[in-house]
Amino acid sequence: MKDPSIPLLARLAVLLFMALVSACTSLDEHSWVKPGADEAKSSTDLAACREYARSEVKTQSDIDQDISASSSDPYGPAMGGATDFSTVSTEQRYRSIVNQCMLDLGYQVAR
Repeated sequence: MKDPSIPLLARLAVLLFMALVSACTSLDEHSWVKPGADEAKSSTDLAACREYARSEVKTQSDIDQDISASSSDPYGPAMGGATDFSTVSTEQRYRSIVNQCMLDLGYQVAR
């Protein structure tokens, strides 16, 4: 008899991995500059913007996790399953909030 909890555990592991990768690296995250702001200040402001963005997308992220956990899709998001679009949407919203926050603080994208 096949253990039905294994696909669920695999999906949860993939989601956790994606969340960690997303939190640690952001492929289209910018370098920011602001007149008078040194690297330490820029890092502190960026960390604050990231925290703000995480709080703003928390509900959406929780819903994504619930959808994934209850999905009967055997492939899940790693294989282009049903939750792919909602996860991508959450990540895009997160990045957009971080970017807007930094702009609102007076930073510009480094060129």
